[in-house]
Amino acid sequence: MNKNDSNLNLKYDVEYYSANIKAWYTIKVLKNKYLINLSACCIGLLLTTDIRASLPFINRVDTATITCFMLCIVSALLIFIRWAYYIDKIILDSKQDKDAILVILDAISNTTFVLGIISFFILIIQQPV
Repeated sequence: MNKNDSNLNLKYDVEYYSANIKAWYTIKVLKNKYLINLSACCIGLLLTTDIRASLPFINRVDTATITCFMLCIVSALLIFIRWAYYIDKIILDSKQDKDAILVILDAISNTTFVLGIISFFILIIQQPV
């Protein structure tokens, strides 16, 4: 193997790694943008419709639902902030491990969104026809 082949392989490796990071970042950004948009829409629906009732159980579920969606929005926004730091670390050190804070924030955003959807459906089911 000569020097030109070695340089060409190195360029291919760098391009492959760069494409992987770009694809990973794009997928994560889209997922978090959708979580933010859907959570904001659900909060808007809860605040503008007449789902709330006078029953204490329904008011607690309503508050829990809004809280879940707000936590989802906040954690997704914190993910965007943390990514800038993490991508800088990836660029400087290609063997960088996963960022524990990003993993925790991602789990919080996913979990709170799912819990918000479940409690939203509980509110819809409890509504009289």
